[in-house]
Amino acid sequence: MIVWISSFPKSGNTLLRILLSNYLFSDNQQSDDPFKNLQKIEKFPNKYNFESWLNKYMEGKKLSSDDIFKMNVDNWINYQQYLNKPDDLKYYKTHNIFSEKFTNSQLTKSFIYLIRDPRNVVLSYANHLNINQEESFKKTTSNNFAGKPSNNIWEVYGSWELNYLTWNEFNKEVDGLFIKYEDLITNTKEQFLKILKHLNKITYIKIDEKKIDQVISESNFIKLQNYEKNIGFKESVNNRVFFDKGPFRKWKNELKENL
Repeated sequence: MIVWISSFPKSGNTLLRILLSNYLFSDNQQSDDPFKNLQKIEKFPNKYNFESWLNKYMEGKKLSSDDIFKMNVDNWINYQQYLNKPDDLKYYKTHNIFSEKFTNSQLTKSFIYLIRDPRNVVLSYANHLNINQEESFKKTTSNNFAGKPSNNIWEVYGSWELNYLTWNEFNKEVDGLFIKYEDLITNTKEQFLKILKHLNKITYIKIDEKKIDQVISESNFIKLQNYEKNIGFKESVNNRVFFDKGPFRKWKNELKENL
């Protein structure tokens, strides 16, 4: 079954994936590479595997963008059923809104949902896509907001508000955990312990405080920035800096007053 690491875009999802993947999938040896285990918590839908799944439906067909979008929506659950092994827990990142077409309680064991102040989300997303604040604000507040990370893959984000509300509704069916990005930044150990204890309710996870401290130290935002600067980060878009300001972004100093 699946544990989702879910959020609206630019809300700290990648930071949590780094923390979790390095805690769950590494030994106790220190490493200079904070991203070494990141792909063990893949994105869903993923252009490297989900797209190949879709290709068999598209082979030899001339499809419009609307057709391809519908094919994505109609196959999200089909592909999860293909991946699903009831006794095998899988972790996936997503920015999708929750809907009955995206996933369900038969496939989902739990989720962790990250919430970030939307005023900082607007700024961070503007940097991420290299767009102005007004355009980023329009996307963040549009219930019809969707993204296409590759030619054949679509994601449906909805607005910041709708994204949160749909996952909050899903929480009536599945035991999820909501974490504020700001709390994860300012009280990392306390919040990470809360996350591990939540996961420990569904699968055994050894709580090792020494390893927690090590993982947090390796995932320090400045270290992530420096590593990206020196080595790069493949999830960045159009050569934009991914780890831009993070906890140092202050909407009061940057966001236009009318927004």
